[in-house]
Amino acid sequence: MNTTKRPSPPVKLSKLEKTDVIWRRRIIFSIISIAVFIGIPLWIKTTTIHRAELPVSQVNELSSSIYSLINYEIPVYVNVPKPLNGLIDETQVLIDSEIEKEKLPVNFRIVLKNSYSKTSNSGGNDYNLELVMLEDEEGDAVYVSPFEDRTTKLFLSSTVIVNGLVSDFIMRTLIHDLFRSEIDMLKKIHEAESILKIPYSPDYHVTISLLQGGATPTGWDIEEASKLFVNYLNNLKSVAGFAFDSQVEHYERLSNNTDLAYDSEKGEFILKESDTSTFIDYSEWGLDQNTELVPSINFIVYVPDKKFTPIKIENSQSNSFIVPQWGGVCIFNTESNYIEKQELIQIFEIFASQLFQLLGVPSAPKSPYVRIDTLTRLQTIRNLDNSIDNLVSLVKLVKQLPNIAIPEITSDQVKKSIELIHSTIKELEKGSWSQASKLSGDAFVLSQKAFFQKDMVQQVYFPDEHKMAVYTPLLGPFATILVLGLLRSLKEFKTLEIQEKQAKSD
Repeated sequence: MNTTKRPSPPVKLSKLEKTDVIWRRRIIFSIISIAVFIGIPLWIKTTTIHRAELPVSQVNELSSSIYSLINYEIPVYVNVPKPLNGLIDETQVLIDSEIEKEKLPVNFRIVLKNSYSKTSNSGGNDYNLELVMLEDEEGDAVYVSPFEDRTTKLFLSSTVIVNGLVSDFIMRTLIHDLFRSEIDMLKKIHEAESILKIPYSPDYHVTISLLQGGATPTGWDIEEASKLFVNYLNNLKSVAGFAFDSQVEHYERLSNNTDLAYDSEKGEFILKESDTSTFIDYSEWGLDQNTELVPSINFIVYVPDKKFTPIKIENSQSNSFIVPQWGGVCIFNTESNYIEKQELIQIFEIFASQLFQLLGVPSAPKSPYVRIDTLTRLQTIRNLDNSIDNLVSLVKLVKQLPNIAIPEITSDQVKKSIELIHSTIKELEKGSWSQASKLSGDAFVLSQKAFFQKDMVQQVYFPDEHKMAVYTPLLGPFATILVLGLLRSLKEFKTLEIQEKQAKSD
């Protein structure tokens, strides 16, 4: 007996069911078409990370050659009669030879020029070297003017002149006295700056506060005395811009952590050097209320309560101290309820000295204007170095994180920063120290903005795993329904096709 089972005939579909199958198939393929031709391109467009092109080659080139591109010279005018120009040439050879021994990272020169070659446009910013003949034989001397003319006088004895040592004396004065600080700072340009120095900014906000420890109000002649301090700030305009204000705070008691030792013999309260860090009560004295976007430099005139007067700081002649990267404090002991103008001027001179230290102004030579010039040039070079460091770090970041966005504004900031770096180098070559300092500051700020661009930072912390966690719950159910519907449609289509073939054969 033959037990072979015959295949069951396919299920016959009615005319209405055939129509439903056709429409269902059209709907499914319409959905698939929309997803493929509209949905996927739209998804790609909305999820693609835009990466603007960065001038990587220019950044790398600057990084490897920035110091070789920096080339500046400082002209020094000497009052030598024209027939003795040979003295200038002889001295120039000695200066160049001595600078070459220093092995500086940049192309730095001191160029002697005859005072007769000065143009009418030369102003008080020129460096002048005056040779003065001594009448006695006591010895040679150097005098550096503390005034704005940037003049150095060399007093020469007849012995020096007869022995032909004038050139050597001029060279040593310039290399080992007038520009010694600049040469030493150039040699250490790669090293970290002092922890005392406040971080560079193109602008600062300077606040002088009168804090009174007692309940009795103390007045001060701030209107007149502040003019002197503003003049100090104006002399620093080649380094940065400074805004200035003052305030008075009453009844500011000493911090509980302040340990004052009473010296019964002298009748004084002694504040040890090691305890100066706890002297300022930042929270209670209202000193942390700066809402400015620029860094704040704070100077405090502290008038102690009468029961704690006088307070003397150990080993301090000025009775003051510096708070690294923050400001300075001067303790002013007085029995009066008013601080006169002359007393304030002395205090402001202390603050001016502290400000120089906070900004990194060198301590030599004596002329503050030469020292400010030195800082201007050195800060310009540091700004160039820091700008390039920021750009190199940005290039490394975008290379290590291929999914990070690079907005067009970042690319524009990088290109503008590079342009400013080249402009700074040109201004240094022309001897425009103030303009070079300003351009280098702008380059540094732009490089920082490019590196810390907010749109880039947002993308750094959004990896692919997070994207899958978002897409799977959203697209999973939709894809499942679509696939099952497609399989059902294919099955129905196959059944319909078999019926049509049978109908034709019949």
